[in-house]
Amino acid sequence: MTEGLVIFTPKVPEGADPNNSGKTATADIQPDGTYTLKTYSDGDGAMIGEHDVRVYKPDPEDDESPEAEAYDRDPNLCGKTVLSVTVEDKDNVIDLELQKS
Repeated sequence: MTEGLVIFTPKVPEGADPNNSGKTATADIQPDGTYTLKTYSDGDGAMIGEHDVRVYKPDPEDDESPEAEAYDRDPNLCGKTVLSVTVEDKDNVIDLELQKS
């Protein structure tokens, strides 16, 4: 992909308060296919731990607003979780393999 939006949402541990389980990180996909996540400030990445990841393609009529249709590993799961990833306490490079749904 050469544009779109990536969203990393922290998974809520069993028994934890979902309102205090972490902040979502987002990133715009760059023309070269890379992305750098932002949680609180540009480039600070995602919170450490497990995340659900969704990737959205841009709305062809408005480049500023991603469509609700997601790219998924399974074309039958449009709009559902793309995959689960773990962010570790180090520099992370997480490549996302996608299929167009």
